[in-house]
Amino acid sequence: MPSNDDNSPEIETVDEEEDFSDGTDWLLRAIIKNYSQSGYEIGVTLTVGGSVISGLLISGRSYFAELAKMLVSNSVSEDDIFAELADDLGGLGAEIYDKPTDAPDDWQQSPITFIHLKGARFHAPGHAGIPLKDGFLWRGKLASIDAFSIGSFVVGDSDTN
Repeated sequence: MPSNDDNSPEIETVDEEEDFSDGTDWLLRAIIKNYSQSGYEIGVTLTVGGSVISGLLISGRSYFAELAKMLVSNSVSEDDIFAELADDLGGLGAEIYDKPTDAPDDWQQSPITFIHLKGARFHAPGHAGIPLKDGFLWRGKLASIDAFSIGSFVVGDSDTN
């Protein structure tokens, strides 16, 4: 992960060509674009349709790499469904997020429409986060995020009782 020094990305102002008619929060999209896509992992807490989800914000590229690793770790043979999914999904990060070698000079990445978390947990008042250990990979539609805050819930000893 990059260090927090003078080379840290800065929040860019809103691109005039970006479409926010779907209700997407420009600040959250800018954080994803400028930080998570640069390799930073940032704790975030999201409200989605009344549910609270908390975890580490990661890039889409990292999401697909982590997903492939998880699938391989659950695989029991080279040709089971987990191994096949890992093969099929593992390369999507590069395919979706990297500039193709034959792309024109004015190529731009597609607009950010999804948000990706690792170590994600659902939270409800009076209950420990679900799942209790490790969390899970989560991918959600950016336009479905109702609210967000920087920082994630930490499961403490009192949460497991």
